[in-house]
Order: sequence, then structure tokens, then C-alpha cells
Amino acid sequence: FSDMRARGLHGIFVMINDNLLAKVADPFFLGFSLHQRSHVVMKCMTRRGGDEKVGLLCSEDGNAHATTEDGVQRVQIVRRPRVIETTEFPAELAQKLTLDTDYEYRCG
Repeated sequence: FSDMRARGLHGIFVMINDNLLAKVADPFFLGFSLHQRSHVVMKCMTRRGGDEKVGLLCSEDGNAHATTEDGVQRVQIVRRPRVIETTEFPAELAQKLTLDTDYEYRCG
């Protein structure tokens, strides 16, 4: 990152090349990201069906981080985002619905 800073670069835009509809360097999206002061942001779409062939955006348990504040120790599990390919995702979970009859894993 030091080389980037030396060149005056403050961020990197990455786009998956198999999405022909993605807007390259979408100014609204980039502005939103900067406004939120996010390190990483990701656009996704809502799946239309449980058998739709898209990678699924999920989160998984990460490492436990212990912090001490005012003499009280707290442990927090940091969840990490992950994209799981359709072929790796169990079919019963891909079809799982919420109480609102929406797909539980709906971000593709």
C-alpha cells in the first residue's frame, strides 16, 4: 500500500468480468462507499430463484478478538464476508426460505 500512497492512489476498483451489466466505476456507488468510509464494499443482486446459478454472498465465523475496556474483557467473533459458488453451496440451503417467503441466502 505504501507504493499506492506514494503515487497518490487512495483506492482500488475491482469488477468481476462476467457481469456485462455492471457499471464500471459507478460514481453513485463509489460516492456511497466514500461517504460510508468503508474499506470494502460489494454490489449484489437478489436471486430470482433457488436454482439460479450465481455465487452467493454469505458470512462465516472468523477469529475471536478479545478486547479489554474499563477492566472488562469482551470477546467478539468477527464475521467475514465470503462468496460461495453455486456448485459448492448445499441445495437445501439454496432453497431455504425466511418467514417472509424470501430466500434466506438471496444475495448473488
